[in-house]
Amino acid sequence: MKKTTITATLALTISLMGTQAFAQYDPNKGPHIIKDANGNPIAQTLSMPIEQPPGIQTPVPISAELPDLAASAETIGQWKLQINGAPVQDAGLYIAEDKTAMIPLRAVAEALGYELVWKGETMSVELSKGNQWTSVTIGQDRYSFAKMLLELGKAPELKDNTTYVPLAFAAEVLKANVSASEETLSISQIDQQPQDSFGGMHWVLVVDGEGMGDPRPHVDGDHVMIPLKPVVEALGYKYSWNEETQTAEVSKGAQWTSVKVGEDSYSFAKMAIKLGKAPTLKDGNLFVPLSFVDEVLKVKHGIDPTGVVSISGQPKEEEPKASAEIK
Repeated sequence: MKKTTITATLALTISLMGTQAFAQYDPNKGPHIIKDANGNPIAQTLSMPIEQPPGIQTPVPISAELPDLAASAETIGQWKLQINGAPVQDAGLYIAEDKTAMIPLRAVAEALGYELVWKGETMSVELSKGNQWTSVTIGQDRYSFAKMLLELGKAPELKDNTTYVPLAFAAEVLKANVSASEETLSISQIDQQPQDSFGGMHWVLVVDGEGMGDPRPHVDGDHVMIPLKPVVEALGYKYSWNEETQTAEVSKGAQWTSVKVGEDSYSFAKMAIKLGKAPTLKDGNLFVPLSFVDEVLKVKHGIDPTGVVSISGQPKEEEPKASAEIK
């Protein structure tokens, strides 16, 4: 049987869905306080789940298929699983009712060098290796990678006291190689990833389908930062810069906002919003946190696992709140 290598999401005669981005969200950060122009608190946002970072709201589905793999999901469920060349002894593949291929989280992650901690009170598992961190929660299709939120189309499940995650988790979150050969599914550590200031991501900015080139997004602390001028101009806004006050003004029709270097205060609907990160100057360009697109411009955006930041001029739609009930 010829070998088929998976580089993104794996679909075994079925389609596994993957999406957008994040990891290392700080659960100790409180909800956002919204203030009026005089600095008086007038509203407070709801707290988010600890695995959901601020500003990432609109997942974009990705699918990949293996047309050369002629086997049913039930057959694949009987295949052997090996990690870094070693067979997994105590747990194997599990095929969920919707035909999604699931892998045992602890067996796979520990074999790849991760430390795992089970949180019984929240039905969640935290994974860490060096400066890498992510968490998964039973019943919630929310996975974190590189400070970005991912939805893989399938929530983690608890079966026979074992936590299972979709096979796509290995490729899209753990960034491992996944391959199929001779009725064996192999997961192995990627030897080397392209390096930059954010541990393997080469950032690309796309606005309404057009690549922006330089300056590119970058990471500052816990925030993905985007260049303000090319983004807003591509979205049809007027941009003006005041060197003396280090302030930029952005306007389109009745919309108007201003940002000032070093001040975490962004105006929206005559209110001052804090995004947890002030605008910064880098190489002569003004950068704002990606959450500016969501909280101030109110348009759709997202990040795929390779570091492509996509922004659309379409107004974002509020997503329904996920149920806290685990079924």
